[in-house]
Amino acid sequence: ERLIEHKRDIELAALFGEKYKSTNGSGDPIRYTQGAVGYIRDNGYQFDFDITSKTMDGFIDDLGEFMHPEKGDVSSTVYMCPTNVFSYLSKIGATGFGHQSLAGSEMATFQSMSVKSIAGLNFTQIATPHGTMNLVKNVQLDGSNVKILGINLKHVKYRPLAGNGMSRDTSVYVGVQSLENTGTDKRVDLIQTEAGLDWGMPEAHAVWL
Repeated sequence: ERLIEHKRDIELAALFGEKYKSTNGSGDPIRYTQGAVGYIRDNGYQFDFDITSKTMDGFIDDLGEFMHPEKGDVSSTVYMCPTNVFSYLSKIGATGFGHQSLAGSEMATFQSMSVKSIAGLNFTQIATPHGTMNLVKNVQLDGSNVKILGINLKHVKYRPLAGNGMSRDTSVYVGVQSLENTGTDKRVDLIQTEAGLDWGMPEAHAVWL
């Protein structure tokens, strides 16, 4: 259970972490890595997405600006969205994406193709005039101002801190405190990770806010 919580914390940091160094008055500084939202907001493409009025015409214009062949394989881009946006894109009723777009013949240009599972995660593939979107619901984005986060997985790497023959990737240290070694009648284990994201080609990523 604690490892699951730890991995969730890593994901939250990978999404929302802000680059920061804290000296805290003494000792070695503590460094915080920048997450996807901050990096893409500052360096990648940024678009608006009003959940009450965004239409297929407007969204396809955004994709036309973002999905350029010279950036490489756009099929490697994963588009993550919170629950409310995922529902909005799927609706055709009065409060949905389809209804906002029914004025013309746009429906034929934006179609859900299939649902695929990769490593246990369901992706909805959506065909657009500019390429296929791999859309996934990410509940970690619920409650944030992010509507869609487009990350090209070929241009971002997970990098654990490493040096002097040591890796700070996720490790579990059992019995950091115990009755035997501290005299305290309890056991405390330590789960530790020091890692960050190595970003490249900022124009290959986009965020809709």
